[in-house]
Amino acid sequence: MNDKKRVFLADCALVLAAVCWGGGFIAGDIAVQYFSPFYILAIRFLSAALIMFIFFGRVIRRCGKAEIKSGLILGTLFFFVMPLQVIALIYTTPSKQAFLLAGYAAMVPFISWIVLGKRPKINSFIAGILVMIGIGLISLNGSLSIQLGDGLSLSFSVFYAIFVVLTGIFAGKCNPLGMSFSHTSPPAYFH
Repeated sequence: MNDKKRVFLADCALVLAAVCWGGGFIAGDIAVQYFSPFYILAIRFLSAALIMFIFFGRVIRRCGKAEIKSGLILGTLFFFVMPLQVIALIYTTPSKQAFLLAGYAAMVPFISWIVLGKRPKINSFIAGILVMIGIGLISLNGSLSIQLGDGLSLSFSVFYAIFVVLTGIFAGKCNPLGMSFSHTSPPAYFH
């Protein structure tokens, strides 16, 4: 495969990922009108666990204590944090939430700095400032307060950044597929 074709396929994959990611907010907005947040999360994570098991069952069956322990830690964090995202959609628009949640990407280097002691590069500082300005412009109303849906979305964004840093730490110590399976199927979602 030549470089042009490889670049084209990579660009197509990025567009597909963006469409799926963006479409997820619209689907979530529709879903919260008909289902409870925990029902939505149960279906989402059961589906993810089933699909992972179908494609990676052999790897998952060989999971050890490290994968299960890491997956349970991440799954517990997700259990308490994911409802923030879904409930926030009741009080904000999908477009605002998409922007606010994407702020996690600018937060990861700073949380990594706190947890791992790795100082971010200057570009990360500039990106962080720009994201904070954008969040302020999109979220703050005339009285300089943040509405409930935006606040829940921002809270989720901070915790998701923590989740990303922890995932990076745990993935270096165990099989990422087994760890991912362990955290996509927390039984506590079955309310």
